Amino acid sequence: MTEPFTRRRRVAFRDQLVVVAAYVAIYHLLEPFSVSQWVIPSAIRVGALLLVPRRYWFALVVADTLALLDKNLVNAHRFGLPWALTSSFPFILICMTVFRVVTRHMPLHDSKGDMRMTTALVLALACSVVTPIFTAAAAFVAYLSYPDPLYAWSTDAMTGYPLFVFAYYLGTLTIVPLALVLREYIRHRRRKIQWLPLILDAVFLVVPYLSIIVAGASTEMPAGSVFAQLAITLPVISMTAAHGKRGASVGGPLSIIAMVVTFTNDTDPRTLGAEGFLALVITAALVSTEPSRPVRTFSAHPEIRVRFDRASFYFERGVATVWTRLRRSTESP
Repeated sequence: MTEPFTRRRRVAFRDQLVVVAAYVAIYHLLEPFSVSQWVIPSAIRVGALLLVPRRYWFALVVADTLALLDKNLVNAHRFGLPWALTSSFPFILICMTVFRVVTRHMPLHDSKGDMRMTTALVLALACSVVTPIFTAAAAFVAYLSYPDPLYAWSTDAMTGYPLFVFAYYLGTLTIVPLALVLREYIRHRRRKIQWLPLILDAVFLVVPYLSIIVAGASTEMPAGSVFAQLAITLPVISMTAAHGKRGASVGGPLSIIAMVVTFTNDTDPRTLGAEGFLALVITAALVSTEPSRPVRTFSAHPEIRVRFDRASFYFERGVATVWTRLRRSTESP
């Protein structure tokens, strides 16, 4: 009995090392893209808690500690070694506590065994609200060299807290919803779901549209800021209307990236307003649709499809008639 037990422990330890290596690799791959208004590590923590079994949570704590320690030691010459050590606290422990509280009051899985998007969003929002508090507390050591460290730390913490809440939440919305949708698709192997139309719409419609908005938008004036804010959220609405939750999980990250590129001033209140509005739209799109529900297009309602085709026919015929008359009027002497 000793040998099989030892083998099971050895295999489990090997799996723990694989989880640690995978987490650290993903962290270092995605973390360089983070900015002050878009924190991607929050998505890594929430996604790991949702997708990795609980028996590997100790490996997640070790991996989060190693990833933070490696990043903070690089900046130790700027803020000091004590800051590097305190800021390397595994904040995934905070998310684990939040995870237990949320799942105690809300079911994590539905009747089919799939993860409920509503519970995942509540977990993401709760982690985004709680984690910046501990992040700011860990950063207090860096203010000890100030004449009045408590005042300087509290001022920066109170000013930056709303921004970091939205930054954490938008970072989570970038990865976690798409990961859950792909998990459900792989789990049920729904081959009837066609991903090609969604990919084509994202590549040939959403990406060019957002590229034009980012290139032409000007956030220096209030009117330009409002226009960019509304224009960036449009792909989320259109992709959700055309493809359901899958469209929201793809259109949301694209709109978030466009928002981060457009609103670069993290101290501007308009940036905070744009982040909040976009987070609200993406959350509403994810909550209001079901991934297993058929796409709500005109093809699902024959009577509406017939009327739509008829209206399109009359519209095209009217446009052709007007165009023919204009050509005749211009060609006549």
